Amino acid sequence: MAIACFCPEENRLKLKNDLLNGHIDEYGIALKLKMPAQHIRHLMSDKFEAIIGSLTE
Repeated sequence: MAIACFCPEENRLKLKNDLLNGHIDEYGIALKLKMPAQHIRHLMSDKFEAIIGSLTE
């Protein structure tokens, strides 16, 4: 859940789209969000929204 605090959903979806289209890589996202690169894979996961949703129920 703490990862979600670094990146609002609207920004996350834009970054995910940029990642999928090759406009940025995981390291670039980590730099932009000022967070460790190992967390970016979780943040960009297709399951991220469901995981966050289950934590807030």
